[in-house]
Amino acid sequence: DSLLCLSDGEGHLLVHILTYLDTNDLGRCGAVCHTLKNQADGCWDTLETRILTHPSLCSPSAQNCKERVVRYLRASDFASRIGAMGDNISKHVTVYRYSLFDNTMITERVEGCCTGCDYPDLTDNYNRDEYDLFVRLSKTSNNELLTEGFASLDWDDVLLEGLDFSKWPELLEINRLVISQGDEFGLEEGGHEYRLLHNVMRDLTVVIVAVNKLSSEPSLVAANNNFGRDDGVNSADHSIDMMGGHGLCWARGELSTHSHGPVDENENRIKLGVTYDTRTWTDANTGEVLRKECEWKLSI
Repeated sequence: DSLLCLSDGEGHLLVHILTYLDTNDLGRCGAVCHTLKNQADGCWDTLETRILTHPSLCSPSAQNCKERVVRYLRASDFASRIGAMGDNISKHVTVYRYSLFDNTMITERVEGCCTGCDYPDLTDNYNRDEYDLFVRLSKTSNNELLTEGFASLDWDDVLLEGLDFSKWPELLEINRLVISQGDEFGLEEGGHEYRLLHNVMRDLTVVIVAVNKLSSEPSLVAANNNFGRDDGVNSADHSIDMMGGHGLCWARGELSTHSHGPVDENENRIKLGVTYDTRTWTDANTGEVLRKECEWKLSI
C-alpha cells in the first residue's frame, strides 16, 4: 500500500515501470485499484500521443484513448503479420478455368496453392454497426509499410482518402502526374507514367482488416498482391486498365471465405482491386477550377 501511495503522482518508479508494460498487462493494472487505474489512464494518454501520430490511426468508433490505442495496435500487428507472408498470400486465391469436357467455367485453387499454413479464413460479416475497417498497404518484396489506417466503406469500395501517404513518394508522384495530365496519363504504353504505376502495383500488398467494436479483435476481410500481370499468366482479370484520369488495378484470382481446402462454389468470394480517380472542384458561379485531387479506393 505504501508503494502504491508513492506512485500516485508523476515521476515515481512505478509510474515509469507502467510505461514499459504491453497493453494487456497495462489493462490488468487498471483493474487492480484506484491508484493503479489513475496511473494506467495516464499511460494510455501517453501511448496515444506517442503512437497515434495521424488521425487515420484512430478508430472512429473508439470512446477513449485506451480503445484507440488497443484497436490500432491489434489491427496493425495483425495486418503486418499477413503482409509479411509476401507472395505466399497469392497462393490462397481461386481462379476460373474453362473445362473443355463440359464447356463450363470451373472454380479451383490457383496452381501451386497453399495446402495449409497460418493464413486465416476470411470474415464476410463486417457491417458498419459492429466493425471498423483497417487497411495496410506495404511492399510485397520486404513488407515495408507504405501507409495504414482506419478507412470508411462506401458500398463495395474502401476509401483511402484520409490516410497518410507522405512516406510513399512514388504514389505522390503518380497523384501529381494524374492531376496534371488528366486524360493523357499513362496512354503511352511503356512510357514513364505507365512504368511508374505498373512498378508500384506489382510490388504492392493490400491487407484489409475488420476490427470488432466490442472485443477489439481483428479478423481478415481481404489480402492480395501483384496488382498487374507480371507472371506470364494471360488472364483478363489480372491487369491494370489505365484510362487517363481513372484506372483499375486488379490482382489475380478471387479470395474465398475458406483459405485452404476444396473450393465450395457457394462460398462468398472477393475480387480485390485498387482504383484511382480524378476529382475536380469548380466555382459554382464562374466554373473556374478550384482544385483537383486523385482519389484512391480499394474495391472489394
